Amino acid sequence: MKEMLHQAFNTPKNHPKSKPFIDHVLSFSFYDDRVWFRVYQVVNQHEEKFTEADDIEKLTLIEIGPRFCLQPIKIFDGTMGGEALWQNANYITPGKLRSRKYDNFVKRRDQKTDRK
Repeated sequence: MKEMLHQAFNTPKNHPKSKPFIDHVLSFSFYDDRVWFRVYQVVNQHEEKFTEADDIEKLTLIEIGPRFCLQPIKIFDGTMGGEALWQNANYITPGKLRSRKYDNFVKRRDQKTDRK
């Protein structure tokens, strides 16, 4: 998973359009069966863009976005198929969730008609 994210978000070394951003931090966290993505900016104590003259001890992180979370379902051996290397056992498809809600609705409706 770590290598996959690294390949997706990494800038190739010596790419002509890459710029040396040293004031941004990307955070990837795995929590609650999801990958949480956050972008932070490094600022000084006055909440301004830091310079090399600033004290390193007084630098802070401010979340600037974008933020999102990914819920991985399966990781395949190939690009869009192949052997499943990993599968999220806790994932429930949206169709299954709708089916469960519909089954509960039918059960309650039948209970109502039985009482009458």
